Formats: sequence, C-alpha cells, structure tokens
Amino acid sequence: MNDIIRIIHLEDSTLDAELIAATLTGEGLEFLIEVTQDQDGFVTLLDRGECDLILADYSLPSFDGMTALRLTRQRFADLPFIFVTGAMGEESAIESLRSGATDYIFKHRLQRLVPAVRRARAEYQERIATRRNQERIAASLREKEVLLKEIHHRVKNNLQIISSLLNLQAISVRDPFDRQLFLDSQQRIRAMALIHEKLYQSSDMSVLDFSDYVRSLIVNVARSYPLDSRLVRIESEIEQVSFDIDTAIPCGLIINELMTNAVKYAFPEEREGVIRIELIRDGYGVNHLVVADNGVGVSPETDLMATKTLGMQLVEMLTQQLDGALIWQGEGGVSFRISFPLPRNQQTRQKEGQSSKSSEES
Repeated sequence: MNDIIRIIHLEDSTLDAELIAATLTGEGLEFLIEVTQDQDGFVTLLDRGECDLILADYSLPSFDGMTALRLTRQRFADLPFIFVTGAMGEESAIESLRSGATDYIFKHRLQRLVPAVRRARAEYQERIATRRNQERIAASLREKEVLLKEIHHRVKNNLQIISSLLNLQAISVRDPFDRQLFLDSQQRIRAMALIHEKLYQSSDMSVLDFSDYVRSLIVNVARSYPLDSRLVRIESEIEQVSFDIDTAIPCGLIINELMTNAVKYAFPEEREGVIRIELIRDGYGVNHLVVADNGVGVSPETDLMATKTLGMQLVEMLTQQLDGALIWQGEGGVSFRISFPLPRNQQTRQKEGQSSKSSEES
C-alpha cells in the first residue's frame, strides 16, 4: 500500500480544514487531501475508490457526518472514518462508533488527531493484509478442490476401464466358474468406482454420504446378478452417516461382498426372501453394520470364516482394516454383524462440525 495517505475531508469551514491539514503536516505525515462539504462531492470522491482515510465534521449546513458514514460503510466496510468535530455529545459519539466510525476527535484537541490517524491507518493496512491472505488461501483451497475432484473423476474412469476389460475377458472364458470370478472382481471394482464418483459429485470431498452410496450400491449389485425382485426383496436402513474414503471403501466392499453372496446363494430354486442391510451408530460412536438374509442358511457344522474363499477372506481382512469385530450366524438364514469405530481423525472432524453447528444455532 502507498505510503502517501489519500484523505477525503468532509468540512465546510475553510479555516478548520487548513488547521487540520497543518496539524497533519506538522507531524510529518505524507498525504493528499481533498476537501468537500456536500453529499454530491463526497459521493463523487468516495466512488473513485482512491481513498485511504475519511475525516468528517459531524454537522454541516447541507449534509451530516452520520449520513456520510452510512454511505461509506455501504461501499467500504473497513475504510477508516474519523469524526473531527467541534461539538458532539456523548450519545452521538457512542452512536457513531456503533455505526462503524473508527474514532472521533474534538477540534479543540487536535493533538489526538495524528495518533488516531496513525492507529487507524495501521489497523486498516493489517485488515487489508489479512483479507488478502484469506483470499489467497481461499483461492488455493478452491484450486486444490478442483484438482481433487479431477483426481476422483480420473480414478473413477480408470476403474471403469478396468471393469470393462474384465468384462471383455469374461466373455472369452468358457468355464462358468472362471467366468464368475471375473464378474465378481468386476463388481468389486464397480463398488470402489462408485465411491470416487460420489466424492466427485459431493460438495464436501473429505467425507461421503454413506446412505446415498449404499442405495446406489444396492442397485448396482441387483443389476449385476440375476435377481428376481418379485421373489427376493432388498431392504436397507442406513443412518445418515458420513465416512471418509479410508472408511467408506472397506465398508462398501464388505457390503458388496456379503450382499453378493446372499444374492448368489441364499435363495435357490426360486425361493422367496429378504436381504437386509443396516448401519446404525450407537451412543459411543461405534458403527454397527448388519448384512442378513432369511435364506437357506448354512449347516451348523460349517464355519464360513474357515472356508477361506476369496469373499470371506476379503470380509475378514477389511474388518481388520476398520479395526472392527465380526460376528456371524447361519441358522434361519445368514447374518453378519461388523462393529467398528470411526478413525480418530474423523471423530475429531465430526466433533468440530457438531460444535460449530451448535454455536450457529445458539
């Protein structure tokens, strides 16, 4: 900012204007001052946008300082505005400060003028520097958000390409079992791609609206496998929770794996039933994910976690990745319950968000 202070002086007395200019000169301030005494002249000077400070008399024959203050604040929220007046009552002085005046000086105490100008000038420069830093930070954040969106978009596209390649490869595989392995891997990749798609579409890319994601995932799984909706119904009850990507991906893959197993094996020979997906968060901040069906179930002698199929290995590995615990039962259908806490960093973010929301509401 220029060292020369550009001042608009609202004053109808030529003598007082000269005295104030002499006071500023005597203290070594470098300034350019333009004097006006009516509203049209004041607005013209103000609208140039070339002012660093306003000095204003409180009362003028055809204009008044409070109106000048209001006009100034409508255009410039931070511009220093100092009343320099011969008479101002205590109530008027308080009102002026409440309305946005920086300070007020009485003309018979002009020795206070230069310190007030220096202080107002320094505070104004500091506010401008702070605002510029904030604008630079905001611009940098916007740029990073654009780049992050682009990353999610490209990851989603690359995963979709991999999914398409697997599909092409599956077409050339003759063995039904081997072909199904390709299709299962393709669905897992789709589950991950869907997370990046949702984050790309989200206004807050740090967390994912998990209930919205699960609804889309259910549609994807139902389309990928032969499922007669007239016989098998899919129900979901997902609390309005948000996960970061490190929690969303393993949790989404678990749901994909367990739901896929239910669709493939729980209802043979046109058996009717329900697949249910639940996610609730208890009062201790622990998430409880349940994927269950009322299908054929498994025999009491069978230990699904000991079968070492790829799907069960994935579920076990992903549960460990979430620092969770898995419980399952196979009578009257199969039910899996995975309980896991939020990571510490996301717990901190959610507490800060709740605290901020409470502050706004209060």
